[in-house]
Amino acid sequence: MIDLGIPDEWVDWFKQAVEPGAAIVALLVEDLVPDQLVAEVGRFAGADLVYANLDDDTMDRVKAALDG
Repeated sequence: MIDLGIPDEWVDWFKQAVEPGAAIVALLVEDLVPDQLVAEVGRFAGADLVYANLDDDTMDRVKAALDG
């Protein structure tokens, strides 16, 4: 069996980083449709983006959606 999920070190970091009453959402995405991602992320305006390995254009659009 192969675990292609989030590395244990990241999970441990998330556990330490999240403040009481807050949540962390981690997405592992295959076959990304940028327009759909940006539309969905817009529901979480005000959230902080911690890490993403998106192309520059999509990253800018995601950040803008989170800024509201």
